[in-house]
Amino acid sequence: MLGVSGKPSRLPEKKMKSSSKFLLDVYKFLKDDDGNENRIRKRSVLTLSADILDKVHTSDIIVSLNNVQRKSKGKYEKLVFSLKNFPEAKALIGAELRLYQAANAKTYRSHSMYQISVYKPFETIMGPIKLKKVAEKITASEYVGWISIDISYLFRLWLKTKRSLEEIYISAFPYGLSESEALHSSLIGLVLNSDTSENQPFIVSFLQNNNTVNLRLPRHILTTKNYDLTDILSGMGGICEVYPYKVSFKELMWHDWIIAPAGFTTSFCEGRCKFPLKWPIQATNHAIMQSLIRLKMPGTFPEPRCAPTHLDPLTILYREGENTILKKYNDMLVSGCSCQ
Repeated sequence: MLGVSGKPSRLPEKKMKSSSKFLLDVYKFLKDDDGNENRIRKRSVLTLSADILDKVHTSDIIVSLNNVQRKSKGKYEKLVFSLKNFPEAKALIGAELRLYQAANAKTYRSHSMYQISVYKPFETIMGPIKLKKVAEKITASEYVGWISIDISYLFRLWLKTKRSLEEIYISAFPYGLSESEALHSSLIGLVLNSDTSENQPFIVSFLQNNNTVNLRLPRHILTTKNYDLTDILSGMGGICEVYPYKVSFKELMWHDWIIAPAGFTTSFCEGRCKFPLKWPIQATNHAIMQSLIRLKMPGTFPEPRCAPTHLDPLTILYREGENTILKKYNDMLVSGCSCQ
C-alpha cells in the first residue's frame, strides 16, 4: 500500500547501521520542524548541512544504501551497494557518498591535506577492469566526522542500468601529489570496514516521485482485525468539525519493518452545515451564499458539505532489504475542516 514491493524484516535498533541512523535523524528533523522550525533547525544544523536540508525539503523519497561488501585492490578500496527493489522515482535531486573520518588520522610525510577520489569501474574489450574518476573531496588530517562526496552523476548512471549491485573504488593520497602516491584509507582515518555499523560508509539519494497511496492492500492486511468506527460515528451529528482517529502499525502488523512512526492520527471531517454558518464553524464565502440561497429557495441547492481545508504530510521511515527508505506522502492527514 505504501509502494513497498514486499514485507521486509526490520533490524533491531541496537544493530541499526549508520545509514538508518542518518535517516532517523532526518525523520526526527522533519517531525519536529513542523512544530518549531527555528529551534530544531538551529539544533540540527550541527549534523545536517544547509545543502542537505535543502535536498531534504525538496525530495519526497530519501533512500540510504548500505555498503554490503568491501574488498581491497592494492591501494584502492572497493565498496559494493545493493540497488535491489530500489523505489521508482521521477527525478533524482542528488546523491552523496558519506564516509567517516576517525580521530586516529596520521600525517604522511608532513602532509596535512589529503584528496579522496571516487572511481567507477568499466570493462575493456581486452585486459583488466579500468577505473574512471567520477568525484573527489579534499580533507584535513585533523578532521573528525562525516565527509560527503557528491556522486549524483554516477548515481544517475546506476538508475539507468538498473543493476541489483553496483560498486565504486576509493583512494586517498596527499593533496598535490599524484594518485600513484595513494595510501591505505586507514592511514588518514577513513572508516571503510563494513563490520563497523556505527560509522559504516553509505550512500544517500534524494528523489522526487509525488508519492501516492496504492489502493491494493497486501493479503496479510485483509486478515487483520477490522477497525470499528461505531464509537466515533455514534458521537457525531453536531456541527462540522475534525474527528481524530488513531492508526497503529502494530495492529496492522507493519511494526516489524516500519522504523517510525509507531502510528499516526488520521482524521476526517463530519458534521452539519446548517444555517446560520457562524463561529466556531469555518465556512467559505461560497458555502455562506449557498446556505442563504437554500434558505430562500428550499430544494434548489444542497446543504454545504463538511470537507477538509488543510491537509498535512505523513512521513514514514522503513527498511526494505539492505536499504532504508524515508517517504513523504503529501495531503495525508486532515488538520482542519470547514463548510464548503
